Amino acid sequence: MKRKKPLPIVLSISGSDPSGGAGIEADLKTFHRHGVHGVAIPTLLTAQNTVGVRKVRFLDPDFVEEQWRVIFADFRPKAIKLGALGSRSMVLRIAKLLERKEAAGIPVVLDPVMGSTSGAVLLESSALSILKNRVFPRCHVITPNAGEFSVLSGKKIDMQNAEAVLRTFGKDKPYAILLKGGHLAGTESVDMLCQHGKLSRFGGKRLPVHAHGTGCVLASSIAANLALGRSLPAACRQAKVFVHRALTSSFKLGEGRNVLNLWA
Repeated sequence: MKRKKPLPIVLSISGSDPSGGAGIEADLKTFHRHGVHGVAIPTLLTAQNTVGVRKVRFLDPDFVEEQWRVIFADFRPKAIKLGALGSRSMVLRIAKLLERKEAAGIPVVLDPVMGSTSGAVLLESSALSILKNRVFPRCHVITPNAGEFSVLSGKKIDMQNAEAVLRTFGKDKPYAILLKGGHLAGTESVDMLCQHGKLSRFGGKRLPVHAHGTGCVLASSIAANLALGRSLPAACRQAKVFVHRALTSSFKLGEGRNVLNLWA
């Protein structure tokens, strides 16, 4: 019997959402949906549901590194997705891990999560400079929303200036930037990818749906598509379609925001 080709492996390093709508739980479901094998290292734990985050507990960077070591001792991921990292010490440790030789050449997709919709802090303010100066340069693409990009660029982002600020901020960066349009105004939700000075747009009808975990799922979908050998623009385009379909058929799980239907 002919042996089947092994599935590409994608590693998620992110926070945990016990309600399953975001974080590593959503990442793993997204990986499975894309036909890749997902593995995960949690960076923080949350007490949350569809209404919001009640409490956050940052995990030990030493144990995160131990998990990294045993994973890479056994197999090598084809892509890495980074999400909520939490503490300054965790961001510094992730930077050091990405600088290790075993990580060389692996595309990294970073969703620069800074806080939850309900206001919980998912990234210590003192960690931001390390994230920008040590982690970003090791990434293939970062995927900020308008609020996160405002913090990163130092400018208030809106529909009128988004493209100009993105071009200026991204022109000399060694990594690409996918500015998500979900938090911007307009009848369309347009994501803009700036890669080596070239701008690509991925449009889609804005849906009147408030759902949980869209940023996590978009970034993990991009990582899965990269692991499957697609180019970054193609991976972003496929991820946009995937999230739109999941939003269209999202459902009520509890009293708060909808949950994406990743099996649509």
